[in-house]
Amino acid sequence: MSRSYASSSNPEEPPAGNDPARRVTNGKATSSLVLGIAAVFLGLFCCGIGIVMGVPAIVLGRVARAEIAASAGLQGGMRLATSGVVLGILSCAMSIVLIVLTVTGVIDAPRKH
Repeated sequence: MSRSYASSSNPEEPPAGNDPARRVTNGKATSSLVLGIAAVFLGLFCCGIGIVMGVPAIVLGRVARAEIAASAGLQGGMRLATSGVVLGILSCAMSIVLIVLTVTGVIDAPRKH
């Protein structure tokens, strides 16, 4: 049974723009989260990959947050975008630390025989 809030005369019900059934998750927010998760896990094994994947996660997350805020409740995914930004920042920081530790010799880089 579908119900439209726009035709309702009850002032306690939200307007049609905030109908959770009509809200669409922003695709950039989802992409940001996926890139952020991948960047953290892959950044543990390859020093530079955390930066390569973390920066797009940050950019997509910031763009998604702006689009969601401007959509007047028609798009969802603010938490996904925020999580993607946080994971992107974490992966970039983690990669920088690993690169510095490898260059200074604290961590031995794997060598091919």
